Formats: sequence, structure tokens, C-alpha cells
Amino acid sequence: MGTQVTVFSVKDTEVELGTAEDPSSLPAYNELTSKITRSAQTPMLELGGRWTTLHHLLGDWGPGHPLAFLASGGLPVPALDDGRHSSGRYFSPTITVDISAALVAASDREITARVTTTPVGIPKLRTVEAIRLIDRLRAFVGDAVHNGRGIVVHRFT
Repeated sequence: MGTQVTVFSVKDTEVELGTAEDPSSLPAYNELTSKITRSAQTPMLELGGRWTTLHHLLGDWGPGHPLAFLASGGLPVPALDDGRHSSGRYFSPTITVDISAALVAASDREITARVTTTPVGIPKLRTVEAIRLIDRLRAFVGDAVHNGRGIVVHRFT
């Protein structure tokens, strides 16, 4: 199954950040009593194992670049309630604005060119699937920005 990713659009008040000395927890998104689901509905986008493909298609950037958000960056949410094999990284609304701008600036032509160079070991997508998924990600992050929200990239195995 590999590592799966779900991206959540969250308000600052829905995230408890911790430090290495005092890890906090982002409540499990499927637990009815958790903070993240107490609001009407927490927007989420399930990427599954395709997150690695998206990271490649967006340029395979290293830490520090806005388009590296699926693989790195953000503030750690060290322990998630749904298992010790999961983790989260929180990106504030300000950083989410930068991520959204970088997603919009990433050209479909460059993304399409990278489809044929997808490395062995990560899911391959057809060009149309790739562009549709990137468009969904652009819309999701853009909606978070529009609503003054940040995002959490939640990884689990």
C-alpha cells in the first residue's frame, strides 16, 4: 500500500502544534469527537499514493520550495491519533498563499513533459489524469486561501 496522503484545509484553531519536547496531536480526522471534524465539514483531498507522482510532476523540489509541500516543509504535527505510523505537517494560511501561487504558476506544459519521466517505483499517471489531479490540487489549495485557511499534509502507512 505504501505511504498515503490526505490534504486537509484547516483553521489555525483546529491544529495543535507541538515541539520535540512537547508533542501535541492533531485529532484523527475520522473520529466524530475530534476537533478537525467538529466544524461542519473539514475540506479534504485524498491523494493516496499518487502524492509521490504529483511531487515529481510539480518539479521534484527540495525543502524550502513552495512546491515541495507534499514531501517536506511546514510545521510538524508530531503525533496523530490514528496511529504511530502517521504524521502531519501544517502550513499556515500565509504559507498556503505561497503554495497556491506556485501551483498556479506551474505550467501544464512542464507538468505534461514530466509525465514521461516518472521514475520507476512511483505510480504512473496518464497525462490527462495528471493534469486533472493537479487542477484539483490547485482548486483545493486555492479554496483554502480564499477562506483564510492553512493546510495539513497528513501521511500514513
